Amino acid sequence: MSRGFSTLIAAGILLGSMAAPARGGMVLIDDFSDGMVQLVIVNGTPANPLTDIDGSLTGVIGGERESMLLQAPPTGVSSFLVNNPDDEAAYGMANAQGNVMLTYDGAGQGGGATGLGVDLTGGGTNHFLFIDVLQADAGVVFTFQLTDSDGTIGTQSITTAGAVVNVGLLFPFLSFSGVGGTTPGLDLASVERIKLTVSNISGDKNTDTRFTLLAAVAPEPTSLALLGMAVLPLGIGAWRRTRRQKGAAA
Repeated sequence: MSRGFSTLIAAGILLGSMAAPARGGMVLIDDFSDGMVQLVIVNGTPANPLTDIDGSLTGVIGGERESMLLQAPPTGVSSFLVNNPDDEAAYGMANAQGNVMLTYDGAGQGGGATGLGVDLTGGGTNHFLFIDVLQADAGVVFTFQLTDSDGTIGTQSITTAGAVVNVGLLFPFLSFSGVGGTTPGLDLASVERIKLTVSNISGDKNTDTRFTLLAAVAPEPTSLALLGMAVLPLGIGAWRRTRRQKGAAA
């Protein structure tokens, strides 16, 4: 199956239709085309969590990505790599457990003053967060955490069922529950911090997961009407190839 045609999973359910998501209002979070990362922990060494902060990045919301790799307990080999020539991120665990957390807030390590101030709805057209999973050879948990301008935090997780290839994960905006803050509900039109945590399922100590293109997207109405059917060809893969070709020609 080519990268241009990804099966979609939303809220843990296999989805499909014959229409591709619209790209007009897409809000790019990270396409992993910039900022090389090499984090490796072997039997707890170096001491974890291990952190990498890259700034002044193109193709990354807020221009900054904080990567934090955690190994717990401190045994085995854990890794997180961003190899920008391949425009992808790779998370691996060999006889180990833990997670990697990616934070986008433009504030550097430790949080600091957040300040993305981004409208993930793209003016009301977007309805999902999206992850393009190129490969996962075991069950993996992907968790988004969003913080809005008044401190409300919304969280949503999707777990892949066993080995998958070229799977698109859709996180419906309506499924983010808002906690805390000064006003009820999560304001997706004013998001200050975005966190993505990727972890292997408890008890499964071996995984090799590759993913790319984190974004807020808007599937076309026909896609929304047919959720729950079989396979959905996804136009975002073609967008990634076009972007890479333009970059090579520049």
